[in-house]
Amino acid sequence: MYRATPAGEAAVRGASLFSDEVLRQLIAVGQVDVIAGLPTHDNAATVGEVVRAVRAAFVEWFPRERTVLVALDGGSTDGTAERLHQAAAEGPGTLATSHGLRTTHQVNAPYHGVPGKGTALRVLFAAADLLRARAVVVVAPDLTSLTPAWIAGLVRPVLSGEHDFVSPIFARHPLDAPLVSQLVRPLMRR
Repeated sequence: MYRATPAGEAAVRGASLFSDEVLRQLIAVGQVDVIAGLPTHDNAATVGEVVRAVRAAFVEWFPRERTVLVALDGGSTDGTAERLHQAAAEGPGTLATSHGLRTTHQVNAPYHGVPGKGTALRVLFAAADLLRARAVVVVAPDLTSLTPAWIAGLVRPVLSGEHDFVSPIFARHPLDAPLVSQLVRPLMRR
């Protein structure tokens, strides 16, 4: 399970990672149960579909939990940021369903520094600390086969306290790993 530090300490540490506008957005969200992080960089073609899957998971699987999607863009030049803003505007803050009881938030947070997943994850975990999230899920922005059930499968065991960390397992042929690690990677390394 994700363990948050005292809120004041998180605010001081996280303040240097966030712009004033992003910090205001995060503070306005308040404490959450589930935070979904979406680190993007030039993913305009696929990010809308992924955002819809995350929002559907929030409504279908987490109707009573406080949820937020934090989209972290590393300086995309292909219109990813605009697509994220469009996705946020597509649905109202409260999604209307027969069983959705909580407001679903979306924060679009450009991060500064070296573009990459490492920096994006650092910002995401600082946001999770600030929001005192009970569970954090990281979603790939190009995973168009993502379903709401996949997100539930990753988050539910953490929320229930059964596990502290959950990771997907992908079925592969036994010889796939040696092929990549012992042949392809050495040939491609500089």
